[in-house]
Amino acid sequence: MSILRSLSIRNKLAAISLLVSAMALGAGFTFVMVNDIRTFREDVRSSTVATARLFAENAVPTLAFGDERGAAEVLAKLQSVPSIVAASVHDGNGRLFAAYGEWGEAGAPARLDRELTTGFEDPFLHVVEPIVYRGRGYGTIYLRASTAALDARIRRYQLIMFLVAALLIVSSFYLARVLMEPISGRLLTLADVAAKITRTRDYTVRVVPKGNDEIDSLYRAFNAMLEEIHARETERDEASAALRSLNAELERRVAERTAELEARNVELARARDAAESADRFKSAFLATMSHELRTPLNSVIGFSGILLRGLAGPLNAEQSKQLGMVCNSAEHLLALINDVLDLSKIEAGQLQLAIEPFDLRASIEKAAAGIRPQAAKKGLTLEVDIAPGVGAITSDRRRVEQVLLNLLSNGIKFTERGGVRLEAAPGEERVVVRVSDTGLGIRDEDLDKLFKPFSQVDSGVNKRHEGTGLGLSICKRLVELLGGTIWVRSEWGAGSTFGFELPIAGAQA
Repeated sequence: MSILRSLSIRNKLAAISLLVSAMALGAGFTFVMVNDIRTFREDVRSSTVATARLFAENAVPTLAFGDERGAAEVLAKLQSVPSIVAASVHDGNGRLFAAYGEWGEAGAPARLDRELTTGFEDPFLHVVEPIVYRGRGYGTIYLRASTAALDARIRRYQLIMFLVAALLIVSSFYLARVLMEPISGRLLTLADVAAKITRTRDYTVRVVPKGNDEIDSLYRAFNAMLEEIHARETERDEASAALRSLNAELERRVAERTAELEARNVELARARDAAESADRFKSAFLATMSHELRTPLNSVIGFSGILLRGLAGPLNAEQSKQLGMVCNSAEHLLALINDVLDLSKIEAGQLQLAIEPFDLRASIEKAAAGIRPQAAKKGLTLEVDIAPGVGAITSDRRRVEQVLLNLLSNGIKFTERGGVRLEAAPGEERVVVRVSDTGLGIRDEDLDKLFKPFSQVDSGVNKRHEGTGLGLSICKRLVELLGGTIWVRSEWGAGSTFGFELPIAGAQA
């Protein structure tokens, strides 16, 4: 098959025709030859059997009278049949009665083998014929005929058949080449045109059909394909030109945009420097103002407390009431200043955390003890449930207690009946703290506002309490700085639950 692939299409067609013709002639000649050889062998066998029967009839008297000499004379007449090389006559018991011809060194068989039958056994034809007269068997005649003449005849026949087949095959090959020349020539023309188009990329070349046969249909399909390719090449060239123009325009616009961005970057850099300068000024201002404000406020709170306790002399009811309002306002103002300062430090990234191991259970109990008087004053219950597994964690004790106090304070502030419950339980490498209350709750649309700075939920309860809206925002920032998360779940009219979780081993760097 590899040789066939390397041939031209003209030779391929001729080779296919030659192969088909050879197969057909080979099959036909083989059938004829096999049939004729079988006929030749059958003719030789039939003639030899007829000879055996003729001599068997002549040998009947010799066997009947025991005339061995007469039997030998009968067999001697076989000299007229060149193919018979040996013969023998055997009596009824199979013993040798008379012999003729060349038996070789072994001589004629003394007894005739009962299994010996008529048939070919190279290089001889063996014929065994019984000697019968009027239904009575007198013996057997055995002829041994040479197949040399038959073999020579078969070889001559095979040679003649081979020469005839070769002549027919060669004639078929040349005839096929002549008959297929119009087909192969047109296909080669198509191949040449395709090769030319491949070299030159000229898709305007066409092949000219001259009829309506299959090759002409192939020509037309080839031309249609070239037209389609030419159209697509034209479209591609036009698209490439448009793309180059678009790229040039895009590069121009990119250059203009880059120049604009560079100018804006310069402006942004200036604005950033100004903002950073303003932020530094703000931080310095807040630090200075918080210090300056907290100093007199602490004095106001301290002296108010001294006066309220009567250490400077007795006060009447109205004086105590007014002085208590001054003390509460001063404490509220101090808390506001602390919240603003904490938020400012967090946003500026300047809040310093003291990460060290401490007993979380003790901090929870401390925060609950500090907030319990506020609950008792409002007639609320404060339940604390700390699971046995809650113990030492690594975090900032002061900031954790600040978050606890803020959540507990909010729970009591916005709860009118019932109470507040604080729960703490360990998890996998984290501890979870929840603060639940039985207050009015929070609407779903207001949940997103809770952790934003200076944002308060508009409800009927918080309007009665002063606040800045910084507490929960600071709690969220602190918990996240400590490597934890904070969340809220609430149902309007059924209370709220604020929870947070912290890593037991401390925040990862």
